[in-house]
Amino acid sequence: MNERTARTQARLKRLGSAALVTAAVSVTLAGTLPGGRAGAVTVNQATAAKPCPAPAAPAPPSSASATPSPSPIPLASVRGSLHPGDKITVTVFDHPELSGDATVTNDFAIVVPLAGYVDVRKMDIRGVAHAIEDKLTWVISPSVDVKLVSQSNTVFLAGNATGTIALKPGDRLATALGEAKIASTGDLTRVGIIRDGVLSTPWNVRDLRAENDPGPALMSGDVITVPSKPVIVRVSGAVKAPAVAYLGPDEPLGDALSQVQTTDDADVGFIRLTRGGSVCYTALSGSVLAAGGQTGDELMIGRPAHVTVGGSVAKAGTVTLKGDRSLVAALALAGGPSKEGNLRDVIVMRAADAANAAGAADPANPPKVPTGKPYDLTALANGDPSQNPDLSEGDAVFVTQAKTHVDPRAIFAAILLAAKKYVKLPK
Repeated sequence: MNERTARTQARLKRLGSAALVTAAVSVTLAGTLPGGRAGAVTVNQATAAKPCPAPAAPAPPSSASATPSPSPIPLASVRGSLHPGDKITVTVFDHPELSGDATVTNDFAIVVPLAGYVDVRKMDIRGVAHAIEDKLTWVISPSVDVKLVSQSNTVFLAGNATGTIALKPGDRLATALGEAKIASTGDLTRVGIIRDGVLSTPWNVRDLRAENDPGPALMSGDVITVPSKPVIVRVSGAVKAPAVAYLGPDEPLGDALSQVQTTDDADVGFIRLTRGGSVCYTALSGSVLAAGGQTGDELMIGRPAHVTVGGSVAKAGTVTLKGDRSLVAALALAGGPSKEGNLRDVIVMRAADAANAAGAADPANPPKVPTGKPYDLTALANGDPSQNPDLSEGDAVFVTQAKTHVDPRAIFAAILLAAKKYVKLPK
């Protein structure tokens, strides 16, 4: 397991113990193994639904096609220019009603009575005075004086970081952002600095920190902008509310799950991925979640399926399927077949059909065997996984009674082994 995969799985564990399941289910079948012995049989967490293929290894870029990322441009500043937070006093001679104090806003502007919005970007106080005079067109030969009252000692945050940072001597980009509140959607690989209205090319703060490089020096009035991560993934299903997750280009797809709140009954062993119109299924431990995501990916976290198992089984009743939704898993959770169970004739009734049959049934003459599609589980031991269908919420399983006295429990133990061999989950 590489470091990134380990980090991804560690993040996903924060989803909560109720949502975490292992990649295999251990089922103890008391009295169902040959010779009447009790034991533990591992049923592979599998699904007949299309599993997600293992992600292809990215091809190394050729020297001819590789484009080096641009180096951040040096940050310059107009000498004596005003910055957001600076306070000035404006005096319009012979017009005290237009005079007063003003503070430079985050978008490099001040507001002067009747002159309105004045853009002071890249201006010193002399340039600001001329800009105000140009705005006062109704005043004959206006004369304006601007004095600097105080300079801001603040760096502003924008995008996926909010608030301000009190600038300290020697503060640089990487160290200053350590004090900032950055949203999980913020992309620290493309951080920009706006100075005097000019945006620098992106700085990779994550790399700066890894190399113990504090990055460029900051100046009062700088605006640090943290953009959103470029990969957009939608997450739905067993979550408190459907959400949009943002990932960096090299972040694992599974990190999208750490940005949502799952419900208590979330089954992270059964996750549907929709990508480019194709649908496949994976589990929390699947390799597809450890690989990078793509914009447009949709993840739907499943919920456990409750299936009724009856007939000739060890423990008739409702079983809860997590991860593995197969017929074999349902029978295993029901303790396997009883001595009279007929594994060549296992009836599966889908939820809609079961509901219709219950409504149409005559209470005085209930059917001895429910109607549904029969499956021959013994074929699975011979390599035919089509006889091990996926089950859904509300489905019913009925194991018929064998006509001849053949103990099916030893056969079922072989079927479990075959399920492990022929039915596979993505790793």
